[in-house]
Amino acid sequence: MGDYSEKRKKSWREIDQARTGGSGASRERESARERQLKQSGALQEYKRQLEAFFDGRGEAPASVKKEFGAVGVPSGVLQKLAAIKNAAGTEDLTRATAAFLEAGHEFPDTDLELHLKLLEHPDERLVHQALTRLLTLFDQKLVAHRRGVILRLETLELSAEDDEVRELATLVKEKILI
Repeated sequence: MGDYSEKRKKSWREIDQARTGGSGASRERESARERQLKQSGALQEYKRQLEAFFDGRGEAPASVKKEFGAVGVPSGVLQKLAAIKNAAGTEDLTRATAAFLEAGHEFPDTDLELHLKLLEHPDERLVHQALTRLLTLFDQKLVAHRRGVILRLETLELSAEDDEVRELATLVKEKILI
């Protein structure tokens, strides 16, 4: 019994140091924090550049130019697409879409957000085009805001004048629900 009481117990500090591998862990945490702060600053700057670009106050960030430069996106296309996506109400959407199409641009096939927004357009030809593209996109991507999309599709099923638009809305809704 005397052996047990004479044994020295480790302090919590010593136990923590043994777990973390000594005092070097605190230095690693500090350098990780510094890296995170630097990345955070770079991310903030990137967001600032993108915002200025979409507001028409500046150029696209280098990474965007690199990404879309190879594809050959004409200047102003990204801004016009952003105007369509950010349109509030039918009038804004109609105006932004008309400006985009009058400039001779075509809607990108893979932009899910854009085609979901076009479902709100009053021109059923554009709605038909969006529904056709959404059929293929839903095979590849999960749908964000699923309930809202389903409600919009149900509205189209009930209110569209064109039979083909109603049928496409039903097909797209079924694809989402599967």
